[in-house]
Amino acid sequence: MQKHSVIAGIVISALCFGLMHGNFNQIPYAVYLGIVFAFLVEATGSLLSSMLLHMLFNAFNTALLYIYPVLIDFLDKNGGDGAAVLEESLNAVPTKEQLLTVISFWLPKGLVGIVIIAVFIKAIGVSAGREISFKSISEKQSGDEKLSAVNIWLVLGWILCIIVAFMNML
Repeated sequence: MQKHSVIAGIVISALCFGLMHGNFNQIPYAVYLGIVFAFLVEATGSLLSSMLLHMLFNAFNTALLYIYPVLIDFLDKNGGDGAAVLEESLNAVPTKEQLLTVISFWLPKGLVGIVIIAVFIKAIGVSAGREISFKSISEKQSGDEKLSAVNIWLVLGWILCIIVAFMNML
């Protein structure tokens, strides 16, 4: 995919990364992380950097599984029914107003986070002696002009991943 263009490689690999997680709860943030990981690979020239970042992300999420029971115990000891409070907050379906409030709260922070990530990736690229700029990622790479970034096997793989995600919902 990168032989077609760097941006095509980043977008397509991020979509593949997101879809391969196999459930609709993870797909959106996995696509976002896939973009970050792909830019990191482009900045460092190594897959190892994104593998390490992915392991750290998964380790943090796994640690949360051990923190939740401690949080429930803390809530129980401080006059509440911790399990009920946590379960209610995790299972509640937000209203449209609540969603808009959450989006208006988190969207600016997310945009600032994207800028910070971009600055860090640019700095990593500079320290690795690699150019990371809009021009460098948007240029069509030299090579086979007949090469397509998307083919039937890729599309069939995406369809299979979407079917698996739907089956996981059942």
